[in-house]
Parts: sequence; structure tokens; C-alpha cells
Amino acid sequence: MQKNILRGRTKVLLACVIAAVLTVSGFLTGCGNKPLPSDVTLTYWCNLAATAASIMTSYTDTEWNKVLYEKTGVKVKFLHPVFGQEKEQMNVMVASADLTDMIEGSFNYYTGGVVKAYEDGLIIDIKDLQKKHTPNLVKLIEAYPDILLEIEDEEGRIFQVPQLKGNDSIRTYQGLAVRKDWLEKLNMPEPETIEDWYNMLTAFKKELKVKVPLLVNLADLRVPGLFTAYGIHPSYFVEDGKVKYGMSDPRLKDFLAEMAKWYREGLLYADFALKKDAKLNDAMIMGDEAGAAITMGSSGISRYMSLMKDKNPKFVFGAVQYPSLVKGEAPKFLQQDRLVHQAGSVTITTNCEYPELALKYLDYGYSKEGHMLMNFGIEGVSYEYVDGEPRYTELITNNPDGIPRAAISYQYFRGQGPGPYVQDSRRTNQAEFPEMKNVQIWTKFVKEAAEAKTTVHGILTAEETAAISSKQLEVNTYGDEMFIKFIMGRVSLDEFDNYLARMEQMGVNDIIAIKQAAYDRFVKKHPEVTEPKTYNLEDYFWK
Repeated sequence: MQKNILRGRTKVLLACVIAAVLTVSGFLTGCGNKPLPSDVTLTYWCNLAATAASIMTSYTDTEWNKVLYEKTGVKVKFLHPVFGQEKEQMNVMVASADLTDMIEGSFNYYTGGVVKAYEDGLIIDIKDLQKKHTPNLVKLIEAYPDILLEIEDEEGRIFQVPQLKGNDSIRTYQGLAVRKDWLEKLNMPEPETIEDWYNMLTAFKKELKVKVPLLVNLADLRVPGLFTAYGIHPSYFVEDGKVKYGMSDPRLKDFLAEMAKWYREGLLYADFALKKDAKLNDAMIMGDEAGAAITMGSSGISRYMSLMKDKNPKFVFGAVQYPSLVKGEAPKFLQQDRLVHQAGSVTITTNCEYPELALKYLDYGYSKEGHMLMNFGIEGVSYEYVDGEPRYTELITNNPDGIPRAAISYQYFRGQGPGPYVQDSRRTNQAEFPEMKNVQIWTKFVKEAAEAKTTVHGILTAEETAAISSKQLEVNTYGDEMFIKFIMGRVSLDEFDNYLARMEQMGVNDIIAIKQAAYDRFVKKHPEVTEPKTYNLEDYFWK
């Protein structure tokens, strides 16, 4: 194993030497003078969506990839890790130095992130190449310079071609949902506060005899939703310019006290501490055993409504707003992606002999024609214009071969998931069920969330990442352990101050200080980031 690792590192160093030679011998004379072959096939590593896997084994032969070849002249072969083994297979690929030309996911599984990957000689800085070979992306960045705030590092380097969330309404895709048909039966309004939630769940249990009023697992309790009603985020956040950590914040005690009460009274899923079992959760929600959950839009609400429309026409599982402690008060946090979505951003590796071709291929998604291809597919086939708006055809919405919409979509466009393009909200406005359209209630407080300026901006250096990684792992492990024990009543909340002291001993304040330093550097370089903004990049393509 050690020999393989050394051999892999040798290959990486060799790749760096080759890249350096190419730079001296070719790039200095101008990229335009470098002959680019027309018969080369580039390789592209990314996850294959689970829904797509039901009808294909690769994105290589999809209709959208065929169009990309026709428009760019660049052949691309997709390689996909085995589902559930993404991290392990990524590590094997890195260790062997057998990297594909492009890797989607911005080295999410690489310790230290893209900066460390660059320093280790795995990926290239595309900033100079981008100026010439990604004209569409360059124009988009000129129109929306805030994009640079998220793709440039502190040295001004750019390591990824980004996926961009074009509208605030699609940056939030997860939230709380309840059985609204049961609310109607109980003559209860939709919950807006934590007290409303307690009353609703109690009614589900006592009056409707619901087995699991609130179906959540440990991870669900650690995302924006119920947790954030207490003015804190389960991870790191900024408050009045200071970086804080929700799991070591004194306000956490009130949240834990409430959840402990819900657990004692049987309102909370008794096995919340176990690893989430998706099939079991589905069975409970669709089997009238659960009254509420934290879920996704398309893969949660829409899927449940579709599966239940014939079995139980009265079944309504719908989104409700993010709660607060005080009625009418806006929560500061939502589940909200950044403008740049890391999972869909693409890096070019040092193994790529023709990065210009890779950039040409990737850039097409930022053209107006490419935007339509990536979000809607092929006009006249997967979509057509109705009253000036793109509408999916029945090939997608009511496939004649009975292929589910979530699967057939991937054959014609990438708008269902990650990738190098700008996601368009017009694709989500064509939901089959009103409940799916109503998930926009999750973004009810998007303006207030932006004004709260809670995002921890700044990219850690490789040294900073190394300094906090082991401490963060220890903090996470201890935090999870005590989180469960406090809620289940195994440890009294009288011990909460001792818990905070232990977190400090483990170095949580050291981690916060490093993140604060990175944030302060970023704000000094980009003071405009402290001005709250919402984004609508879609206008760029629809003017």
C-alpha cells in the first residue's frame, strides 16, 4: 500500500513537471498557437444520480451530451463512482494519480479542499485560461461580479468552473413538511412558532393516535429548521461580525430542553439517534404513521404526493414555513445553498493534456443556448415554448414508456441536479402537485436571512485546514454524543455548562478563531460582501 501511495505521488510530481514544461514551451507563446486535436476524448468524473441510474449506466450517451459535442466539437466520456462509494473511489483515483481530465464536485472528498488539491499538484488554476476559453462564463461574471467572491481564493486563483443557483427560490430545497389533511381534520392552522409545533404534534398523538408525530433523525435535528428557531445555526455562523458555533452556543440549551420534552412525551421519533433508514421513513410517512418531517422538495414532497395520489387521494404532505420562537418574527437561517454550488462545480486536473478543450466544453452551459439545454433539454423534444415560457413536453411529464419524470429528465438535460451551468427556477415551477409549488414557503424569509449576514465567508489556507481538522473531528464526535444524551435524558441539562467547558478544552474556540481570521481577511478584501443581497441570475438569460 505504501509503495502504491509513493508511486501515486511520483506520478503527481511528474504531471507537475510536464505541466511546467508545457507552460514554458507553449503557453508563453500564446494559447492560440497550440494545436488542438479534434479526435481527443476527455474524461469527466462525477456522481450518477440515483434516479438516472434506473435507466442508464453513464451520462456519456445522453441526448444532452450529444448536443454538447455537436456544439463544441469536444468529445467527453463520463466515469461514475459506485453509489455509496464516492469518497473511497475518489481517494483511490487520487492515490493512483490516475485522474480524469475533469472532476465534478470540487474535491468535496479531498482533505483541505481545492486549495490543498492545487498545492498537491492535482488540479490547475484556470484563471488565465478562462479569460480566453470561457467567453460565456466571463460575460456572466462581468454582469454579476459577486460570483468572483465565491470562486476566487485569497491569491486571486480560480480552481473551478461553477454551478450557480440562478434564483433564491431554488437555493432552498429542504424544509419542514406536515400532513396538511390532518391539520384540516383537527381544524388547526399551519404552525409558525415552536409552540405551534408542540401543540400540533401533541394533537397528532393524542387526538389522531399518530405513532410518530415528528419523524426526524439526528441529522435532521442538526439542520436549519427547528434548531434555527433559537437564533443559532447548527454549524458556524456570523453574528454582528463575530464567528460563532451553534453546538457550543449557550442558546443551544433551550433547544435541547424543548427537544427533551418532546422526546419524553412521545412526540419525537424514539429511534432518532439511529442512522436514517430512507425506506423505513418512506413507509412511515406514506403509511399514516408519521405526521411531520424534515424533507426535500422533489425527492420528498413531490415523490410522496405522486406515489399516494391513487392510493390515498386525501393524503396531503406539504411544506410549512421555517418556525421562530415568537409569532411574526423572521428566523435568521434557512437551508440555503451558496450562490456557487460546490457539488456541481468542476475542476480540471493536471492530467488533462488539453485544458482549453475542457473549458470550451464546460463554457457552453453559460451561453443562452447552453442554458436552455442544461435546464430544459432540446426544444421540440423535451420542451416547447408556451406563452413565451419553456414547458416540458409529455415526453418528460407523462412519459409514454412510463419512465418516471425524475429519471427521464437526465436523458435530456442536467437541470435536475449538479453540473456546470446556472440552474433555472422555471423548471421547478412546473410541478405536478400544488404542494410541490408551495415549497416556496420555505423561502418566505429569504430577504431577512440575507440581511442577517450570517454566512462565514473566507477560504482557509492549507495550514489552517490542517490546524483545525483533528480538533473539529473531536468536537463533532463529542457534540453528537452529548446532543443525543441530553435529548434522551441520559444526561441532565444541569450539566450543560460542563459540556460547554469540555468543548472549549477540545479546542472549539481555537477553530472559531481560525475561521474568524479567514472571515476578517475576506471582508477586508471584499467589504461589499457585508451588504446583503439576493440573486436572480436568470434575468441574464431571459433579457
